[in-house]
Amino acid sequence: MINFDRITNTVFVGTYLQSPLDIDRLRDGARITAVINLQSDPDIRALRVNWSKLQKHYARREIALYRHPILDFDPADLTRNIRAAVTRVGQLETVGHRIYLHCTAGVGRAPAVAIGHLAWNLDWDLDSAYAFVLKRRVCDPYIDAIRDAG
Repeated sequence: MINFDRITNTVFVGTYLQSPLDIDRLRDGARITAVINLQSDPDIRALRVNWSKLQKHYARREIALYRHPILDFDPADLTRNIRAAVTRVGQLETVGHRIYLHCTAGVGRAPAVAIGHLAWNLDWDLDSAYAFVLKRRVCDPYIDAIRDAG
């Protein structure tokens, strides 16, 4: 079962979705309309996620699905790839989506993207954005990698 936290009224961060029931919980409970998956292909394979089954259920529930793979525990890859994910969050938010960001455990990559969104899309100070996300979710994103991407 997934666990997640609301960062803003439109951005949520949490763990990866394992079943259609997790998708239903996001749609029905948090009214999520878009999901950004930050897992790499090796993550999905290692966890034996039935990706095609989940994709079909996202479509049935009318949830927009995007992938922006970032390698776990790799600050350099985060620095290289975070901007594209943050840009996507801004685009989705602009057209009225409620967005769920997830990596695997929801403690590194997904919170990093939420921090980037606050800092780069909403013009927050990066350290304030970092502190804000840490108050809402127990996490440990690579702040220096986020800073390097800025």
